[in-house]
Amino acid sequence: MVVFLQILYFQYGKVAKAGNYYADTVRIELKNNSMIELCGEDLTKHFPDKFEINKKLSEILNNWHKLKMENLSPNKKMLIRYDEDTCEPKIIISEQNSTEFYIFANKDSIVLSPPKGHILEFNVKNVKVRIFFLDFSQLEEIELIDTELVFSELKKEIPASIKFGPKNLPINKWYKLNGNNTLFPLYEICAPRSRTGNDAIQLTAGTNIQNLKGVWAGSFNAKIALAFGRKMVLKNKYSIKSEWIYDFSSNEQGFQKHVNQFVGLGYDHNFSNDPKNNSWYGISASYLLKRNGEFFNKNTFNIGLSRALNNHIEIQPMIYFNDFFKNAYPSLNIGISF
Repeated sequence: MVVFLQILYFQYGKVAKAGNYYADTVRIELKNNSMIELCGEDLTKHFPDKFEINKKLSEILNNWHKLKMENLSPNKKMLIRYDEDTCEPKIIISEQNSTEFYIFANKDSIVLSPPKGHILEFNVKNVKVRIFFLDFSQLEEIELIDTELVFSELKKEIPASIKFGPKNLPINKWYKLNGNNTLFPLYEICAPRSRTGNDAIQLTAGTNIQNLKGVWAGSFNAKIALAFGRKMVLKNKYSIKSEWIYDFSSNEQGFQKHVNQFVGLGYDHNFSNDPKNNSWYGISASYLLKRNGEFFNKNTFNIGLSRALNNHIEIQPMIYFNDFFKNAYPSLNIGISF
């Protein structure tokens, strides 16, 4: 248990300092179904005077042709990093394994989802620029757009995002680029969180009910979790939980005779990138630490999968067994947290 805690805190510090969190994110949907994304810790303070997107695209496309490589496969999502820190620009290509999805609710607009295409990524001072595209013909079209004019218009729009609210609120906006290079606002997320990041330590308590061996049993639990997020969305949780299960089928006298304590570890992942709509799934394993009565066998374990229906209710099918998967029996756990 101590080792697990040390690993959690190491991962917590590592993720918090890894630069994966960008408080401000602005996406511009283009006419050819490609998309430009700008990410930064604070776009109001660190918005570059020049991006030189057109110049970089020309260099990338020229260097790509020199490599004499075919177009990227439509069946694999590839991440292309353009590195200008060296004496000669480098193109670094790797398979993009991220399951990240950008969900856009406006049915009148078509937004490219990264899993269906490729990502071109490079840094401009304190801003990370990503271009989502399907094939190189789209990059050639973007090369013809006056991107400096587009970004100059965007620079005027950004201060308006915080004009009527606290200056520490993050910016998360979608725009569509019209034919005359003007930006039409499509969507904006207003989240009452600070720009300092959304990694957190969470303390929760809850109550559960489940059917074990044909008997309904209630329980109470307490959990501590280290939660990590990016772009205003919590994505991963690593947790330690203690649960006290009440067995009222025992003939033993006294309330304590009915209580069995389990201690376990858990991991949960949020498959949604929409801050307003989470989609948490998890896996957990627990061990019977303190046994009372004969309801549970010695050396009892459980393994469960969970699905959060909302912020307070989750369902969790589980399997209980003792020793090495002996006397296995299923259970369905319904939990309420607060």
